[in-house]
Amino acid sequence: MGAEVRETAGITFRLIIDYVRQHAGERGVAALLDQSRVSATVDELVDEGRWWPYRTRLALLHAAVVVTGQPDAPWHIGSSVLRANEPGPLRAALAALGSPKRVYQLAARANAKFSAVSTIVPVHVGDRTARLTYRVLDDHPPDRADCAYGRGILSQVPVLFGLAPARIIEHGCQADGAPVCTYDLTWSRRAPLRTRLRPGGNPRLRSEAEALRSRVVDLERSVDDLVSAEGLEQVLANIADRASSAVRAQRYLLAVRLPFESHERIHGQGFGSPEGTRVGQRLLAAGGQQFAADGEALLAPVASARRPYGWLLAEQPAGTGFLPAEREHLEVYARLAATALDAATALDEAQRRGAVSESLLSLGLDLAHQRDEVGIAERVVEAVPTVVGASRSSLLLLDEEHDHLVVRAAHRFGVHRDAVGELVVPMGAAEVFGQMREDHRPRLFTREDPEPFVRGILERFDGRAMVVSPLVVQQAFVGALVASWWVDDPPSPPEEQLLRTMGSIAEQAATALANLRLLARIRHQATHDALTGLAGRTLFRDRLEQAIREVRRSGRPAAVAFLDLDRFKQVNDTLGHPAGDALLVEVAGRLRGCLRESDSVARMSGDEFALLLRDLDRSEAAVGTAERVIEVLGAPYELSAGAASISASIGLALLPEHGEDPETLLHAADEAMYAAKQQRGTVRIWSG
Repeated sequence: MGAEVRETAGITFRLIIDYVRQHAGERGVAALLDQSRVSATVDELVDEGRWWPYRTRLALLHAAVVVTGQPDAPWHIGSSVLRANEPGPLRAALAALGSPKRVYQLAARANAKFSAVSTIVPVHVGDRTARLTYRVLDDHPPDRADCAYGRGILSQVPVLFGLAPARIIEHGCQADGAPVCTYDLTWSRRAPLRTRLRPGGNPRLRSEAEALRSRVVDLERSVDDLVSAEGLEQVLANIADRASSAVRAQRYLLAVRLPFESHERIHGQGFGSPEGTRVGQRLLAAGGQQFAADGEALLAPVASARRPYGWLLAEQPAGTGFLPAEREHLEVYARLAATALDAATALDEAQRRGAVSESLLSLGLDLAHQRDEVGIAERVVEAVPTVVGASRSSLLLLDEEHDHLVVRAAHRFGVHRDAVGELVVPMGAAEVFGQMREDHRPRLFTREDPEPFVRGILERFDGRAMVVSPLVVQQAFVGALVASWWVDDPPSPPEEQLLRTMGSIAEQAATALANLRLLARIRHQATHDALTGLAGRTLFRDRLEQAIREVRRSGRPAAVAFLDLDRFKQVNDTLGHPAGDALLVEVAGRLRGCLRESDSVARMSGDEFALLLRDLDRSEAAVGTAERVIEVLGAPYELSAGAASISASIGLALLPEHGEDPETLLHAADEAMYAAKQQRGTVRIWSG
């Protein structure tokens, strides 16, 4: 945990080198280092986990201008930060804010991800305009190249939301003697048509959904890397070193206590050794929640279904703070890191004691790489007979709606395989199931058990005994792992050892399920609108491509509708933005009620929606659906802030008459919608 000057985030240097390499090749990169007189290697500079002195940033920015011969190189370098080059945690956290306005309001926090020696103050932020001031702190020289780099970053905020870059006018620069740099920004509330209709077509215009989708991939890769590490010590070091894959911060610290050790394990990035040890000890002593950091801190518990380990800390300088979505990102990463610790500690314990089966040791590693519940269930039931000497095994998950258990995987059931696959176990079928749901203890059952349901299950499947171990996620019962023995094949391990081992396997399965569900939640965020729960632009486009293939195959027509709310701005202006949000939620509910299960509805932007009407008897049916939608949306809305009244304008494009590719159809529907808006509350079919 060596100390270093942490003033500029490593992403800046990676982007400078990428830019120079693109315009001047590898010779240009060598010239960049020579011109800047920076002694670090290229590999060190492109490590995004490192921070560097401010003077190094200035030296490389000026050298990039000389090497490429482009005076505006710093602006281009800055403008690439939020483009496709940076699909990681910062882009996802900013995109999750929902609008350029909200990002600019939190510009001070976002700036802290890049620089510890400058501040941004939002003087005024509106729906389409903002005034920001930028200031380099005392004892650090203001510089024109640095200002251009910062303006490049600020210009790209609207691009996160499918809009054109912001236009920036500078009024005074600190480098010219002004007390601060002052920037006036303007951007369009409505995206360029090609941007709105092609959310995946241009890598520079990827939507917030795609940014969130990339978070899932990044987090999955991170846990794969952690689990693949050799040895417990390396896993611990990797957790701290790679925390930047979840949240960008100045410093990170992992403080844990392992179950078989009396001392704490502390690993950090950006902390000096004495300081890191001191902070880690305070963190563990305070139990996380009562911990007082020196700066702004995010804390996440490193805990699995198996056991709590400790805490992961991400820290920023005082007064900077974090973006709202970053807390969840760090918590997800910490939960996934706990999976790696489960596997690593199990292996370490076994190496110390030499008493655990190789199959049990490898199970945690295998589970960390599974990507769906069936994969987890199948891997677990395959391991159980080998580990505990059972004849067969099964894994059941709770159907909360019906309060019964259903089999997700079964192993070695032979002639009973189909029967066990169809088995449904009501939670109220036996009193012991209710007890297990409350106390989470595994139990051994035999044919002599007093519970009639348990005896019946054993007799039905020719069993002598079975162990049922609950699956528990965050103290909630979610399923059960079952090992059973044939009539002539009794359990061989002592009961206490058998229950303990089954409990250990169930804990690993529960951990894998919990992590999978966390990732599933982020996947849902990546494809759905956070406010209304409707599909987002990317998911709608995917569904449209599927519909096009269906039309080609079946010949049955379909239709695409663009819908724009009339008088929505008036609701925001008179009743307030919370009322506007409530209205959009109500509109989403009414739209769902107008459509069939095979149809789709998506929120495309603020007050724009898209409908996909599939498998129509005739194209004219789309007009009838659109007219019904207008009628339903036109009914009064009773909001908590007051009554509201709106209408809707809809444009239709028909498949296959108006095109057979997404861009053509969406373009046609959008143009038809604009024609409909000339007479509010109407439907128009694209006429070419």
